[in-house]
Amino acid sequence: EQCEELRSIQSQRLEQQVCQDRAAQMRQQQEGRRRLQEEERLFDELWEADQRAKEEQESLRVQQRQQRDKEHLRELREQMKAAESRRQKEKELKEEEVRLLQQQQQMQLLQEQQQQQLKLQQQQNRCWQLDQDLRLKMKRLAQQQQEELQFDMEILQQMHKQEAYQRQEAAQRKVT
Repeated sequence: EQCEELRSIQSQRLEQQVCQDRAAQMRQQQEGRRRLQEEERLFDELWEADQRAKEEQESLRVQQRQQRDKEHLRELREQMKAAESRRQKEKELKEEEVRLLQQQQQMQLLQEQQQQQLKLQQQQNRCWQLDQDLRLKMKRLAQQQQEELQFDMEILQQMHKQEAYQRQEAAQRKVT
């Protein structure tokens, strides 16, 4: 304690030790920051990959739904075309029947015409019923598609909220 030279050497050693400790601490902090940046980069890459996968999945779902809708529409058009073809054939048959009936007696002609009108009324009723069924089916399809789209949008909103919450938590962890 009385030796000035020894105290000076000890002071220098202590100062060197403090400098070494400080340098080691700085290296550890830099390494910690580097690791944190690496983790953030990895999380960003994972999040972006997840987003791309979700977007691709949603795009595929939309394409599949559109394909199903097109297929339904094509089937409905084919059904309508077949019904129209049947109606046209029936109409042609009716016209031929009327021409043949005109050659018969007046009373028989009146009876045939009454039966024909009744049959025509039934066919019109059936046609009207088919049209009503088609409208209801199209309305149900449109409503179902709207509900599916709304459900998909709610899921996306929930995912965005969750991701924002996770980012906020990560930011708070960085601050602490």
